[in-house]
Amino acid sequence: MADNNDVRILDAPSDQQDKVGTGKVDKNKVEQLQQRLNNTDVDFAPMAMEFLKELEAGIKEAETNADKSKQELYQQIANPVMQLKANAAMFKYELIGELATHILNLIENAPAFDKNTIAIADGLHKALTVIVVKKMKGDGGTMGQALKGELLKAADRYVKKVREGG
Repeated sequence: MADNNDVRILDAPSDQQDKVGTGKVDKNKVEQLQQRLNNTDVDFAPMAMEFLKELEAGIKEAETNADKSKQELYQQIANPVMQLKANAAMFKYELIGELATHILNLIENAPAFDKNTIAIADGLHKALTVIVVKKMKGDGGTMGQALKGELLKAADRYVKKVREGG
């Protein structure tokens, strides 16, 4: 067990605390916000398509600028995917979040941005575009699960190839 001398208590900066306040959050306010989120009629597709355009631009950048660092290329692809992931959950597109998590992990751990890594990112772009255009909420149904299965099989083949040194 840790000695009490090892424990440090950090106070939140006062400017941040001023923004959020102190004390408990009113349960009714939380429930009202959740109801608004549950009943939103905002169309996710236009927002998602903007992120998908950014992802496509990141993929093209990776294809044409192999001299950039892996970290730079990763960020250009990861940023729009993370935005899609974060926003999709709010609009009940769980499949987008699931695919994004898996592919981001794969790309982040890839040894380099080679043609195979870029192909995986491109496959994700195509799958997410279909999900958004077809408005496949939740797990995407039969078609969504088929897309997921094929994309994950391709990702698994890539990982196997990398492990084998190919």
